[in-house]
Amino acid sequence: PPRRYNMYSSSSSEVPPINRVQMDVFSDIIDEYESLGREGSGYVVIDVRGEDEVAFTGKVSPNAHTLPLPLIAKEGEDGAFNMDEEEFEETFGFAKP
Repeated sequence: PPRRYNMYSSSSSEVPPINRVQMDVFSDIIDEYESLGREGSGYVVIDVRGEDEVAFTGKVSPNAHTLPLPLIAKEGEDGAFNMDEEEFEETFGFAKP
């Protein structure tokens, strides 16, 4: 079966929908993201694998951000997407989507 990737988009405080995309769509998104950047493409590429796995297998894109899934899944104020914009950027090194 084709590989699928989970993607989501969020412009509010609501939990974003998760869309599954196939590898060819993912590749198109990465190409657009690499050529147009975050603002131009409208995408933020976040690799949710752990730092050790990314180090072992490589990044999905030179400009992808690494934010391990356990940090996203944390509940309460410590959850990545529950942080305010300033704290998020200070903690993870990129602007909160």
